[in-house]
Amino acid sequence: MPKACPTGGERDATYRLGNTFDGSLPLTVAGEYTLAVTAGATQVPFPSAAVNVTAAAPVAFAVSAPAAQTAGEDATFSVSMLDEYGNVVTEPLHIFALTFTLVAEYYGKAQTLYATDAASWTDGVYVFDVNLCRAGTYVLDVVSEMGYDLPPVSQAVTVASGGWQKMSEDATSVGRFQAAGVAYDGDLYVFGGALADKSYSNELLKSTAGGASDLWEPVQVAAGVPPSPRYAHSTVLDGDVMYVFGGQRSLYAFNEVHTFNLTTQTWSFISPATAEAPAPRYDHAAAIVDGQMIVYGGRGTTTKFLADMWSLDLTTLVWTLLANETVAGARFGHSMVSPPQSAFVYVFGGYSDVGLSNSFYMCDASDGSCVDISYGCSPHAIHQPGFQPARLTPRFGHTSQADSEFVVIYGGTDLTEPVGFSDVFMFNHKDCAWDTVPVAGEPLGLYDHTAWLTDKGLYVQGGKDDGVMKDTYFLHVC
Repeated sequence: MPKACPTGGERDATYRLGNTFDGSLPLTVAGEYTLAVTAGATQVPFPSAAVNVTAAAPVAFAVSAPAAQTAGEDATFSVSMLDEYGNVVTEPLHIFALTFTLVAEYYGKAQTLYATDAASWTDGVYVFDVNLCRAGTYVLDVVSEMGYDLPPVSQAVTVASGGWQKMSEDATSVGRFQAAGVAYDGDLYVFGGALADKSYSNELLKSTAGGASDLWEPVQVAAGVPPSPRYAHSTVLDGDVMYVFGGQRSLYAFNEVHTFNLTTQTWSFISPATAEAPAPRYDHAAAIVDGQMIVYGGRGTTTKFLADMWSLDLTTLVWTLLANETVAGARFGHSMVSPPQSAFVYVFGGYSDVGLSNSFYMCDASDGSCVDISYGCSPHAIHQPGFQPARLTPRFGHTSQADSEFVVIYGGTDLTEPVGFSDVFMFNHKDCAWDTVPVAGEPLGLYDHTAWLTDKGLYVQGGKDDGVMKDTYFLHVC
C-alpha cells in the first residue's frame, strides 16, 4: 500500500477507482494532509478534505549537544521526544516530567552543574544553555520520571582547556607590583603599588571586567585625600566601601586605615575609636568576615616576622587583638581569604620564621584559633603527603581568592626561578578537596601581582615575571 505525505510533499500515487473508494494509508509523518479528489478528463470539481496527523506516543528521547567545546564557552543543549516514526512529540509536558542533569568530574567525584525539572517546551523541544567553564568531560543525562516510561539517554561533551587571555595593559605606568585591589559591580579596582621606575603609587585605577576596551583608567575622585603612596598594603571590600590598611614606603610602615566609597567616589581617613591598634606592617594579609576586617601577620620596620591576628569592627571602629600568635605562627607574604557568609579565614603559604611554607590553615575569625588543614580537614588527619596537590609547593607572593564554594590560589615564588609559579589550584572548602585547574597554551607565572575572582573567572594584573608586568590576564575558572 502506498504511503501518503504531508501537504507540500511529493504525491506517492494516483488511485483510479470505480464508484467507491474504501481503503487506508499509513500516515507516519506528523503534519497536515490534504485529500484532493479529481474526476480525470471531465474536470468536474470535487471537494477536498484536510487531515491533521499528530505524533504518536513517545518512545525515545532525542538529545542534541555540541561535539566539543573550549572552557568558558556557552553550550546549547536541546532535548525532545520522538514517536516510533521519528516525529517530535509536541503534547504538553504536564503529562510527564523530565530531569536534565549536567555533571562533571571535579575532585574525583561528579559535581552537578545544572539540574532542573522542565516545565514547558517550545514546539516540542526543550533548549537550555550552560557555561562549561572548566576542561573535562561533561555528561547530559535525560531521565523520564513519570508518565511515559522512556529509556534514559546520556550525551557526553568533551571540553578542552582554555588558556590565559591577555585583556589590557596599564597605560598609566611602566608596570606595578605589590599593589592591591577589589572587584565591585562588574569593575576591577587597583590601588597603589611599587612601580617599575622605582617610585611608589597612590593612584586608584579602574577597569571594566570583560568590557569592550578593558583599559585601566584613573578613578575620578569626588572628594577626600587618598592615602600616601605605598606598596605591600591590603585592600578589602565591605558593601560598597574599600578599606586600605598598612603598607610600606621608603622603609616606613603604616598602620592607618583609609576608605574609598565606590558609590560616592570619596576618600576618608578612619580614626580608630580606641588607642589600641596593630603595629605598623606590610606584606600582611586581610579579609572581611561579618563586618570585621581581619588582619594577620606581615612584617614591620624593625620586626621581620609578625604573628598576631587583629579584628577591626567596621561599625564601631574598635580594634581587637584576637591572638598574639596563632598556630600558623609568624609569617609574611602569605594569603588569607574568607568565603562569603563564612566565619573562617583560610591562610596559605608565605615566608615563615622557619622558611618558606605551603601550610594551609583554617582560622576562626571570632577568636583567632587556627587549625592546620594541610593534610585534611579532619582533626585526626594523618600527616602524610597526598592531600594537597604535589605542585602546590612552598611559596610567597601568591594570591588567594574565594567565592561561596572555592578558594583559588595562583602564582607566587620561591625565588629559585626568575618567573613565578604558573599553576592554578582550587580548594573546595565545602567538601574539603583540592584540584588543579588545567590551563592550555603558554604558562603565565607571576608573583607580587594583584588578583580578582569574579563570576566570569580569575583576573590578574601586574606583578613580576622576569621583570615588572603591566598587563592584565583572564582565565576561566569555576
